[in-house]
Amino acid sequence: MAGAQFTFASMIHRGFLADQNATTEVTVTVPGKAAITRQLPMMTPGDVIGIPSRQVIRCTPVNGLVDAEPNFLATIEFDAPDLPWMFSRKPASGPIQPWITLVVVDVTDLETDPLSASPVGTQLTIDAAQLPNPAEAWMWAHGQLLDADTVPGDPARSLSRLVSSRKQEQNRRYLACVVPVFAAGKAAGLGTDPGDARTSMGLRVGSRRRRRHPPGLLLLAIRHWAGWRLRVAGSEAPRRAAASGTRPEEAAARLPDERLARAGP
Repeated sequence: MAGAQFTFASMIHRGFLADQNATTEVTVTVPGKAAITRQLPMMTPGDVIGIPSRQVIRCTPVNGLVDAEPNFLATIEFDAPDLPWMFSRKPASGPIQPWITLVVVDVTDLETDPLSASPVGTQLTIDAAQLPNPAEAWMWAHGQLLDADTVPGDPARSLSRLVSSRKQEQNRRYLACVVPVFAAGKAAGLGTDPGDARTSMGLRVGSRRRRRHPPGLLLLAIRHWAGWRLRVAGSEAPRRAAASGTRPEEAAARLPDERLARAGP
């Protein structure tokens, strides 16, 4: 679009924003009557087990690419401009964290597939040292609006984007996964009941930058994934992408759930 201008927002949210207790204050006013104010419960990451695949607009690099450029960061774009913050809450201090983030893990030397089926979708088993610091997830998510839109009403004019912070190396194979930021989201995505932790704002463990937790295998819920191989140094091989944008058919059962659904009965 010639002459188009874009606005990039560090956070986009439409509707009510939950507080630290996963509630929001709602006031109803009727003429001639006293206003009624109530605290209403809000959904949290602990209530969500999947993202509809139709929400994914674009992944970079595309899934199955065997000659990806090593000097670009991996990204994923969603149709809803507020999706990364849809179940976020306002903290006591600091930035509002997205409820999901994009991680890229090096799978070159792994002997087994880190992806496997979970009771509600797909799960990732990987060394915690490969994961970014979840407390920095807010730095790697943004919304993109056309022109000067602030609260977009037309989905075609806006999107949201997650960016991976991982610097990639040549001649390596990588797997990008959208994973929960909060521990409650991790529990729900693995098919377990978060219980009282559903309203907790505790972050999931795992960080390659702040190794407060000892290295070891960590199990995470997956919302979406894609894999590729980086270009070999000096290679002029043509780019080849999987026409379907998916991994081999035997992994089809591992695709994320097709619904944004409430966990539990």
